Amino acid sequence: MTKGRRCRENERLILEREDRPLEEREAQSVADHLAKCAGCRQFETLRRSMKNGVKALPWPRLPDALDQRTRQRVREERLERAGGGERPAPGRERIPVPVTVALVLVTALTVAWLTLSLVGLGPIESLKSLEELPLVTRIALALIVQGAAVLLCAPIIMRAARAAQNENEDIG
Repeated sequence: MTKGRRCRENERLILEREDRPLEEREAQSVADHLAKCAGCRQFETLRRSMKNGVKALPWPRLPDALDQRTRQRVREERLERAGGGERPAPGRERIPVPVTVALVLVTALTVAWLTLSLVGLGPIESLKSLEELPLVTRIALALIVQGAAVLLCAPIIMRAARAAQNENEDIG
């Protein structure tokens, strides 16, 4: 038995449904036809099982040399589009000197102040431990130390994040 025009049209719509949402009229037509036609139901089932089978297949591993060449070519094309200027490798950008100086200065002053305070030479009388400080002062010191640590680590974290972002953009 040969397939009628209606079956061919519904098979076409079943295939199109994989690439785009069908209009309401088309979807209803397919649903009505599938309710009546065993051959088209079998076609839909076969198509779905083929699609699921292909999805389940493992992707082949990309050879390392091809991956490296492709990534290098993407970087080169980006440089060409950006005007061809030499830029540092992703994640290797230099931290501006004023930022570095500020980070080092804040950290050094914090460490010096804490050290001098603990040995009795600082603005706070001689302490045997930080536990002798009032709670508010201990909280302030903890915030200062935390801020200094964040300021020191922020450039490293930002650099790593930028490198990961650039690598993802290279892939896409």
